[in-house]
Amino acid sequence: QLIPPAPLVYGDGHQEVRLGIDQHVMLQGEGFKARLTLNAKVDLGNVTVGLKITDPNDGNADRTDKFTITPTVPTAFGDIAAGKQASRDWVILPTGLNFTDPDGQNFNVSAVISWVENGETLSIETASTEITVLPAPNLEITYQLPLSSQQCKGFPLKVIFHNIGAGTARNVHFSSAQPKLEDNTTQLPVSFTLARTSINGAEVNPSFDLNL
Repeated sequence: QLIPPAPLVYGDGHQEVRLGIDQHVMLQGEGFKARLTLNAKVDLGNVTVGLKITDPNDGNADRTDKFTITPTVPTAFGDIAAGKQASRDWVILPTGLNFTDPDGQNFNVSAVISWVENGETLSIETASTEITVLPAPNLEITYQLPLSSQQCKGFPLKVIFHNIGAGTARNVHFSSAQPKLEDNTTQLPVSFTLARTSINGAEVNPSFDLNL
C-alpha cells in the first residue's frame, strides 16, 4: 500500500494541501422503449417474455448481450386468465457496441414468449421491429491544476473534455462541488470562492453547474 507523503508546511500560515472536488458529468444517452401487450384467449400459466436483438448485417447474429435491458429478461408476467390482458415496458440501452458509421447501425428486436397451456410448455417468437443505433460518444476528461509546490491565494482549475468516440456528445452537463481539504495538518481555516467561470475561453456567469 502506497502512503502519500505528509503535506508540507510553509511557515507562517502557508501549507501544501491536497484538494478533493466532487464532480459529475451527464450527457444525453440513446435508448429505446419497447412495449408488449398480451391478450389471453385461454388460461395461460407462468408466462415469461424475453427480448432478442439480432444483427441483420451479420447473418442475424444474436447481439442481445450488447444491450442493457431494464427490467431484466426473461420477464415474468405470471398467470393470465382467459379474456384478460397483461402489458410490460422495457428500456433498451446500447452498451457494448463499437462502430463508427454516422448513419448508425440497424438491429432487429423481437420478443420470445413462453407459457404453460393445459400442462404443456409452449413458446413463440414475435415478428421483429427494426431499430437504428447511432455511434456513441466517449468523453475523455483531463484536469489542469497548479503544481503542488506553488503557494497561491487563487488558482485556476481547468477541465478539458475530448470526445474520442465516433458519436456526438449531446447536452453535456458538468457540475462541481466546492473544493474540500483532504488533509489539513495545521488545521488552518480554508474556504473557497468561485471568482470566474469560462467555457472555451469565453466568460460566463460564475457557476458550479454548466451546460456545455
